[in-house]
Amino acid sequence: MKGRLDEAYMVMDLIEDRSDREVRFLKADLLMEEKRMEEADHVFEELAAYEEGKLETLIDIILAYIDANQEALAKKWIKHVGETYDLASLSQKNQKFRDLLCDFYITFNNPEAAIPLLQATLDCYPYSINHWNSLGKCYLSTNDYEEAHEAIDFALAIDDSNAEALTLKAFCYQQSGELQKSCDYYLRLAEQQENKTRAYLALAKTYFEMQDYTSSIYYIEALLDNKDALSKYELSELYGDIALCHAALKHIGVGQASIRRSLELNENDPDTLIVAGRFFLMEAKACNDETAKAENQAKGELYFRQALNLIMEDFQTMNREFGEMVEKKLRAKSTYNKYLTVYKHLEAFMWEKRKRTDMAYKELTKDFIDDFDSYLRNEKGLSTNTLWIYTMPILSLTDKAWRRGIIRTDPFSEYSLEMQETDRGYLTEEELKLIANTVFVDKQTNLVRDMFLFGCFTGLSYIDIKTLTYDKIQRMDFDGEEWIITRRTKTKVSSNVPLMEIAKELIERYKGLAEDDFVFPMPGNGTCNNYLKKIAAICKINKEITFHLSRHTFATTVYLCNGGTIEALSKILGHKHISTTQIYAEVTNKMVSSDFRSISGNLAAMQKKVLDRKQKKVSKQQAVAMRETA
Repeated sequence: MKGRLDEAYMVMDLIEDRSDREVRFLKADLLMEEKRMEEADHVFEELAAYEEGKLETLIDIILAYIDANQEALAKKWIKHVGETYDLASLSQKNQKFRDLLCDFYITFNNPEAAIPLLQATLDCYPYSINHWNSLGKCYLSTNDYEEAHEAIDFALAIDDSNAEALTLKAFCYQQSGELQKSCDYYLRLAEQQENKTRAYLALAKTYFEMQDYTSSIYYIEALLDNKDALSKYELSELYGDIALCHAALKHIGVGQASIRRSLELNENDPDTLIVAGRFFLMEAKACNDETAKAENQAKGELYFRQALNLIMEDFQTMNREFGEMVEKKLRAKSTYNKYLTVYKHLEAFMWEKRKRTDMAYKELTKDFIDDFDSYLRNEKGLSTNTLWIYTMPILSLTDKAWRRGIIRTDPFSEYSLEMQETDRGYLTEEELKLIANTVFVDKQTNLVRDMFLFGCFTGLSYIDIKTLTYDKIQRMDFDGEEWIITRRTKTKVSSNVPLMEIAKELIERYKGLAEDDFVFPMPGNGTCNNYLKKIAAICKINKEITFHLSRHTFATTVYLCNGGTIEALSKILGHKHISTTQIYAEVTNKMVSSDFRSISGNLAAMQKKVLDRKQKKVSKQQAVAMRETA
């Protein structure tokens, strides 16, 4: 079934109508839903090229990225617009583009930049309620409540029943501490709307903040009469709030059923646990019976301890579970070691900078992440790429916390860090030919050389060659050729590659020599590296030869330089994102747009040259070097 799906995917790519605008946007949207941003961007680049930089299309691309909360990509395409059009003129004369810039600035927390654009729009369209409301929101974001009130008042002067304007007015008063005026506007909002849920939620919270617990209970009970309109989290919060209201009014025992219901709905959430802790401590304080007082006190303290959900404690648990998977050979030891290193760095940072040994997930804020980033850069001297790798364990930790309901927002949402492109070395065709045709004295050197060549002609990494089994070699129905169909050990991403003649010959050469169902009797990584150094010295190649180099050689010298496409290469290498693959394209200027089968003639000619026995003459100098090394 898996092979059939792979074939279907390949066929889909071949028949795709690149000229259909709606299809391209749909595909990009789907890719963005799957967080495959690099691939989505490639789709948009193709569309923009096809439509020759049409402004309407560029605007829609930027809006798509704004909707997807992708600031960097939205900024990239705004810059692209600026390379084709006059941005200053567009922002003055093109209302759609001006609105786009406003959306960009508002979405990505730069209200100061949006304000003059909104003012320019309102000079042209003074009766636009939406723009007055947007201006009010921008002033609210800058804590300029006077200007916010004025903007919202203009919106209400145009339509005194506008729901957004009433909400903003109420919020503005709430932020400035005028809670009764805030309630007045929420009441006006409730009068205007058939569905009063949002207004009642705001009223319940505001009255609670005013310590008017009776009024808060009134609106909470009205909301609970219509539970279907509320989310699970909102229900949990309301049950907790009504319990606190009863405790504050010293209605002993009345709120216990509500707090139990709150915990049933959201038992792992730290806020819910804190509310439960507060409730039972308030109950304890109001109790006259000493036994009941002690019981409530103990419950309150227990819930507060549970609310901590300590990060380092969870990190230790995650590392322990990861270590167990390494022992079962389900995860790589090198990755496990990175997890341990990150734990040590985080532990040291917390103690050196915060004098803490642990902390709650609620404390994992943008400021904390930025401080940790600065600590690793400046005090530990880590590079951007290392930092990118080191964020993975913490991202995994927060993902687990989110799945457990401990956190509700992504603490890394405002943290941006991208891998920096690095130069990826590779062997030239002549160097590859030299290694292939050099005769080595001992069998182990020849074996390692052959495994390296196998990587050069398949793109498989060391671990993927080592774990290659015969069941992963399949003959495909659509072309009748043998393919390696597998998932990369490192990324678990599908990696499918047709077998070239050199690869087939090497498989046949070592058939039956490996244990179990493995294709090759692959030595350990350290052993291979030592022999590869020897091979480089014998062949007088002044490059660090590793299995990483074999993979890069396949991508550049073997595949791209012979006409392979970057899209097909990405699938062969099992990359999650095409941007990873595009690094290889930068080191070759011979790439053309054709698929694997269309370059089979070129590849056959190259392989023949590499394996031409007539050219396998060894110089005296090489022979001496081989004897000395052996």
